[in-house]
Amino acid sequence: MHGTAPRKLPRQARSQAMVEAMLDATARILIRDGREAATTNAIALEAGVSIGSLYQYFPNRDAIIAALVHRHGHRIHALVTDAMRPPPATLDDAITRIVHAVFAAHRLDPALHDALDHDFGHGAHGHHHPTTKQAVAEQMGLLPETVKAEISCVDADHAPLVVAEIMHSLAHAALVHPREPRDAAALERQAVSAVLAYLRAV
Repeated sequence: MHGTAPRKLPRQARSQAMVEAMLDATARILIRDGREAATTNAIALEAGVSIGSLYQYFPNRDAIIAALVHRHGHRIHALVTDAMRPPPATLDDAITRIVHAVFAAHRLDPALHDALDHDFGHGAHGHHHPTTKQAVAEQMGLLPETVKAEISCVDADHAPLVVAEIMHSLAHAALVHPREPRDAAALERQAVSAVLAYLRAV
């Protein structure tokens, strides 16, 4: 069995609630005390469950953290994809919606986002940033043809990647790692303007 794979998935409401409590406890420990403090014993104690119950579902700490990363990433990915329903009619509408969703995603739990980014961004766990960027790139690729026709930048093949990086970087600067107090709403508007200017460059 892979080191980060869960032993089993919770099926009943009670077991699902217990697993959620473990993930919430792991998040609190990571935010408050850092990675090294997130031992299986500490997680079980924080969650109010026995260590035996924890090991029924997870073989080790890495598996719990991987599940936490997956849960947080799934929530962020869903925000971005849901924002594009129904499909946008114009490029302005599409970019405004995607940028708003990316900023909303980074408001979900910036402290956890920061903890995962700091401790696991370049490790075996991966983290939710690629999921955010992937969701943006996917939605750019799914734009209606009439909306895609508004894009005039020279390197259209790389446009989804560039757009994802612009949105993610500005959301991060505003909400996760602000070096000074920032107006997130103003940066969100700037992100929309920057992306549209790039996509319409000739």
